[in-house]
Amino acid sequence: MARSSIVHNRPSRRSAGTGEYSAQLEKVAWFTLRRKGFVASVWVVVAVGLAVLFPQLESVIRQQSVDPIPAGVPSFQTLDRMGEAFNEKGAKTTVFVAMENDRGFSDTTRARYDELVTALRADTEHVIAVRDLLGDPLTESQALSKDKKAWYLP
Repeated sequence: MARSSIVHNRPSRRSAGTGEYSAQLEKVAWFTLRRKGFVASVWVVVAVGLAVLFPQLESVIRQQSVDPIPAGVPSFQTLDRMGEAFNEKGAKTTVFVAMENDRGFSDTTRARYDELVTALRADTEHVIAVRDLLGDPLTESQALSKDKKAWYLP
């Protein structure tokens, strides 16, 4: 009986003594070629079984996560007191946005900076306060470097 596949017509490459040929691997290869659907189904069953037996990484992290900084540390207590004093309750973090431009703080850069300030102020769900130091001539020198190539937004 003639085989229809080109793969089936090739003779086995048997290199004596070099370890390149393995009869067991040839049998596994032929089985896999003949039973593609079965092999694919086994892989799907194994994948589903592993997903059911072992919890997903996200759930393990959620269950076993530990705060990197405990809530009772003095710095958090100070943030809480500052939030109460400045009517910014719930603030647990302070973020500084540092920016730079080799060409300096140009009008175009100023426009982008103003867009960022406007966008942050509009996000009332995530942002409690934005301190635009560059918007006030009295505090501008605190936020802008002497060479006017770097600035920050607290």
